[in-house]
Amino acid sequence: METHEQSAWSYPQSFDDLYAYLDLKDKTFWLAVFFTFWTPFFWNVICRWEYNTRIFSKAFGSPKLACFSLSLIQIISSNLRNYYIKETMEVQKQMETPFNDVLVILEYGIVAVGALLVVTSFMRLGWFGTWHGDHFGILLPEKVTGFPFSVMNHPMYDGAEIIFLGHAVGTRSIVGLLLTLWVRFIYYGTELVEGPFTEMIYAEAARKQKKSK
Repeated sequence: METHEQSAWSYPQSFDDLYAYLDLKDKTFWLAVFFTFWTPFFWNVICRWEYNTRIFSKAFGSPKLACFSLSLIQIISSNLRNYYIKETMEVQKQMETPFNDVLVILEYGIVAVGALLVVTSFMRLGWFGTWHGDHFGILLPEKVTGFPFSVMNHPMYDGAEIIFLGHAVGTRSIVGLLLTLWVRFIYYGTELVEGPFTEMIYAEAARKQKKSK
């Protein structure tokens, strides 16, 4: 019985063992790292450029068409990130436990929570609210305060992180946990950049509206 239990467990017991679960030569891993950084970085650069110059609104003929068209590029980038993160979890070495099936069930539950946050965020914000339409001059009529924004400030980002965490649990992936932490780090930096700038956009719009009265 003791031999059976020991053979059912497989996990790193030292830093040397840890390297077996993290293959830094894996191109998929580095693509996951890159697209996690690139996706919010690219979109914030595009949105700041648009806000300061209206270059894309002029090129596409309208702010809505510009925002919609460019958001499609962002969706592709986000899906590439998702694909490479999940693929890395699948291909790199995984831990083994006596309750692998239970972890898969737990994965479904965690992913469901994350998906709930992402979907309800999108429903509250709409397409243009989700894709920074305010940087294109497409402002929301009022601040969104309903669920899930009533319980957290950035539910769409938090939901994505929870989904990745769920996949890491289900695949018993150490590299998956590391990539989830990388996503959290990147999103934390993104929140620090986006939050104050978005508040500035609405404050400026409010000042202009007050002057026009």
